[in-house]
Amino acid sequence: FPVTISTTGGKRVDPTAFDGIRKRLLFIPDRGEESDALQITKHLGWRGKKIKVNWPDDCKDVNDLWVKCPDKLKSSFGV
Repeated sequence: FPVTISTTGGKRVDPTAFDGIRKRLLFIPDRGEESDALQITKHLGWRGKKIKVNWPDDCKDVNDLWVKCPDKLKSSFGV
């Protein structure tokens, strides 16, 4: 099942909380929080992957992208 963690929860998440999950985990960091996501994914090894997002100028997170420019949603993720 997909799970999301907001910026507030995401920055304070303990990577060991995912130790029991043996599946690939994708992290989509907000603009400017890429280094936090990278630290979590490093701890997770093969299970963790940080998604690089090409944020439009007026968007700082996935919600902004969805609300302000849904037409750019797929292209911003390289899909």
